[in-house]
Amino acid sequence: MANLFENEKAAPAGGRKETKMDYKHCCVVDIDDAYITFVLVLLEEGEGGETVENVQNYELKDGERLIDAKPPTMRPYAGAAGYIYPRWDDDTGGWIECATEDEIADWEAEHLAPEEPEDPTPPGGDLEQRVTTLEATSATKADVQAVWDEMAAAYTEGVNSI
Repeated sequence: MANLFENEKAAPAGGRKETKMDYKHCCVVDIDDAYITFVLVLLEEGEGGETVENVQNYELKDGERLIDAKPPTMRPYAGAAGYIYPRWDDDTGGWIECATEDEIADWEAEHLAPEEPEDPTPPGGDLEQRVTTLEATSATKADVQAVWDEMAAAYTEGVNSI
């Protein structure tokens, strides 16, 4: 069965098959060039031999268009890098922030940064004391093997009881 996503060409004598991928990913923007979503686009051959773009799992609405670019990095929380309301700028060929300072402040008030976990206190003492503590509290290879043997025996017993 043929793969919908690739078009295999016959291999040249003694060579490998050449595979051409017939799809791409695009961003959808609205009439104001504001980012909407990221979609898969199949590239199919039309009746006249031209390439036809078939957007998968999304229907473009009036005024929306495809941008062949990476999606913008969205800001996950206050203080992080990324966009809140990204807009495509045709002049620069890149994303710009279109949120106002007030919109950014309101968004950040609703999306606070996660609390930083407290750093655990490093073990005290010099290196030799730390190694001695680790050796005293760590399981030996024999202890680990004993646990594995117990689990294997319990598994075998369960299987044999069926």
